[in-house]
Amino acid sequence: MPSSSKSTTLAVVATIACASVGYYLYRQSTKKVSKKTVVFVLGGPGAGKGTQCDKIISTYPSFKFFSAGDLLRAERKKAGSKVGAMINEKIANGEFVPASVTVKLLKEAMDGCEEGSKFLIDGFPRNIDNVNVWEEMLAGECDVKFCLFLDCP
Repeated sequence: MPSSSKSTTLAVVATIACASVGYYLYRQSTKKVSKKTVVFVLGGPGAGKGTQCDKIISTYPSFKFFSAGDLLRAERKKAGSKVGAMINEKIANGEFVPASVTVKLLKEAMDGCEEGSKFLIDGFPRNIDNVNVWEEMLAGECDVKFCLFLDCP
């Protein structure tokens, strides 16, 4: 099969899969629940996380997209932010930013959205410690439906 046909086929399959996931999320999230609906979106660089999330959001606009990395970068740039200074210090020392900081930034971003919003979160969790901190801080507020893992060869 020529490479252009192969890439077209992959794009069609990805779009269909994305629409199926989006429809499932929409149906599940229209049920009355008091917790925020969350889907973690993971995959390597260039796997299409942003592209697929854009497609889900364009079809199901109640979904909002947050990148853990983008939130951390934005906090680093805030003038006078103690959290931003701490993030900069950790990065300068080659250390990881504590998961509690990332979860706090994600919570603030989600809380800033209108009631009934659903969330696609890119780049989090990265390890079991991240999962444990998420559970400690947000288990009572969020219902994680599943993790959408994108792997493109």
